[in-house]
Amino acid sequence: MRGLLLVLFWPDAVWRHLRESPLPPGRLIFRLAMPLTLACAFALQIGTARFNVDAAEAGARIEPITAPIFFATWLGAVLAMAVAFTLFAPSCKGRRDFTLSLNLAFFGLAPVWLASLATVAVPVAALGPFALAWSGYLLLVGARILLDVGDEESGEFLIGSGAAMIVATSVWGLALGSFAFHG
Repeated sequence: MRGLLLVLFWPDAVWRHLRESPLPPGRLIFRLAMPLTLACAFALQIGTARFNVDAAEAGARIEPITAPIFFATWLGAVLAMAVAFTLFAPSCKGRRDFTLSLNLAFFGLAPVWLASLATVAVPVAALGPFALAWSGYLLLVGARILLDVGDEESGEFLIGSGAAMIVATSVWGLALGSFAFHG
């Protein structure tokens, strides 16, 4: 958790540290990403139920299956980002390295993770745009340092890998939602 907070304020230092000693994929996924994803999923479910005024007025409620869908979608998003970063880096004069890409994906989403946790107390719409913008900045800076993406190609890298990640995550989320709510 400390690394997530540090990357918000000193991204260059965190990226340089991770470049020299990245967290191994197993440790990153099982000790950091999965517990944090689980906490964010429940926070989003609680926050959505608490602040969704339209659904409350209509008598609707958030289904218990929502948290597992959030969990699987978020974990899938981190992995999809890591794969996309790994595949797009060489085309942008960068290094193809899944371990560094996974570190970039996880720590680059720090503002989004923290905003998701905060949805228990604050509506997600209030924090979401700022968290996404700050994550974009962190990913842009991190791609240059961790994956050696060139300065001229960093925008292209972020847009290309981001678009691929959005498509993969959307398809994954739709499949999970279809299975959970209609299966």
